[in-house]
Amino acid sequence: MDTHVEIDFDGMASSRPILAAILQEIDHLQQAIGLLATCRIVVRTSETGGHYGLTLQLALPQGMAVTIHTPASPDARYADPQFAVSDSFRHALARLRTPSEP
Repeated sequence: MDTHVEIDFDGMASSRPILAAILQEIDHLQQAIGLLATCRIVVRTSETGGHYGLTLQLALPQGMAVTIHTPASPDARYADPQFAVSDSFRHALARLRTPSEP
């Protein structure tokens, strides 16, 4: 089964470097936890531009799903789209590895 991946750029032009970073992070995530059923990602910039935020909606074939929302923070690290992408996926991996609470 192939993963259905949807990537949207909200309020900004699409970017090949950001797209490549996202696809690489999806690959790393699947190596760590297994195949994803669906993966929807929205990349956005802050209202003033220059800082990136992402929303990740991930679903596993077993039915588990997580949503990670990383806002376009004024933190200087989020001016680097590579950092924003990797940080969002780091949070997703942590959430997927943590058993849900009853």
